[in-house]
Amino acid sequence: MLGHASIESTQIYTQVSIRALSAVHASTHPAEREDSDETGLLADLTAEEEPDETPVLPDSAKK
Repeated sequence: MLGHASIESTQIYTQVSIRALSAVHASTHPAEREDSDETGLLADLTAEEEPDETPVLPDSAKK
C-alpha cells in the first residue's frame, strides 16, 4: 500500500493523520471552544498553520 513493502510503514501515516485531525477538531469545534467568535477561530488556525514537510526541489530548480 502506498508503495511500501510493509503495512506497518503505512500505518504511521494514519496515526499522524488522526492526531492532526484530533488537534484541529479540539481547537475549532464550537462545543470545544470558549470563544466562538470567527476572528478567534481564524487566528488559531493561522497560528497552527505549518507546512507538513520541507518541499523538495527538482534538480533543475537547484541550479
